[in-house]
Amino acid sequence: MPITKRDLVDDLPEHKATIEHLISSNGRFARLLDDYHQLDNEVHRMVTEHDNPDDDTVENKKRELVHTKDALYAMVLDYERTQS
Repeated sequence: MPITKRDLVDDLPEHKATIEHLISSNGRFARLLDDYHQLDNEVHRMVTEHDNPDDDTVENKKRELVHTKDALYAMVLDYERTQS
């Protein structure tokens, strides 16, 4: 299955306004999003450029990417709950 690089807003379009707000107002969110993009780039490079890392390395990076995305999503939902 091909790996496609995607932005967080692509995966969570219904939360676009919240994501954009948090990027500009929440330093922790912005840093975590930078980490997410860096991890996404690393995974994409490993898989598409046949960088030949061992399977454990790739799986660990993918796991870290998912955990980072989950943390970002939780922050989005927490913010939206406080606004309703």
